[in-house]
Amino acid sequence: MEHNVCSSSLDAGYAPGRLLDAIKARLKLKTDSDLSRYLEVGAPLVSKMRSSRCGLSAGFLIRAQEACGFEIAEMRRLCGDRRAKIRIEKLKKRDATPLEHQ
Repeated sequence: MEHNVCSSSLDAGYAPGRLLDAIKARLKLKTDSDLSRYLEVGAPLVSKMRSSRCGLSAGFLIRAQEACGFEIAEMRRLCGDRRAKIRIEKLKKRDATPLEHQ
């Protein structure tokens, strides 16, 4: 059974299971156990990520990106991560503004 991620399901908030399903579909895998073996991570970790008891680690995202070719931004979108990006340049500009004298 192939899982397709539709745009209406992306509006439901943070759900790493959507990302896991999209990775499985891209790699043509059937179960989370198959996914854990393919990515060489523990099956309990995949289960915890799916149920949001454990966050998606950087290492997992990198392994998944290398295995299936999703861009990191696409993986963030699939799991519902809507955090804004903070650029270092913006922080430097904010810190460089002179303080007002009292």
